[in-house]
Amino acid sequence: MASRTDVRARMVSAGEDLLSQRGYGVTMLDVIERAEAPRGSIYYHFPNGKLELAIEVADKVRREVDELVTYHSRKIAEPIPFLQKLVDHHRKRLVNSGYELGCPLMGIIASGDVESPELQAAITAAFAVWIGSISRELVAKGLTEAQGNQLASLLVSGVEGCIVVARARQSSLPFTDFSKSIPLLVAGVLAVDAA
Repeated sequence: MASRTDVRARMVSAGEDLLSQRGYGVTMLDVIERAEAPRGSIYYHFPNGKLELAIEVADKVRREVDELVTYHSRKIAEPIPFLQKLVDHHRKRLVNSGYELGCPLMGIIASGDVESPELQAAITAAFAVWIGSISRELVAKGLTEAQGNQLASLLVSGVEGCIVVARARQSSLPFTDFSKSIPLLVAGVLAVDAA
């Protein structure tokens, strides 16, 4: 018999996948079906329904992007290959899913249903941590805080755009093109800051 914690974790993971694929239009019945959880799990684990689940997914994404950025930063000393590795990570995730798994944060926002201040705050926090963690690692690699913030913001925006276009085209080419442009982005940010 699965533990209660395991059922909740499976529901959050299923919610993340479904929000990535279909946006905020998914139902809690979709979630329990994907998680192979009993129907009563909805009321036990998420008494406030989809809103509570979406907040938990945004919190999970926030934690995981920080871990991901830190992990790759430890392995790659130079800023350009580090940023390219982050782009490649998101490319692989999308391609390996058959172009189905986008970004759950984007899935929620794109549906236009974010009326909850709590959900908006969770999404805002996830993006802030994603950008902040990349910036932090770029500063540790020798960039200024302003340079790190600008490049981190550009990278996150670029990855999100690549996800949308790659899903639409069923092609990883947007990621390839974006990754090739990173040396130019870095050079441009450094040049502007030096001027």
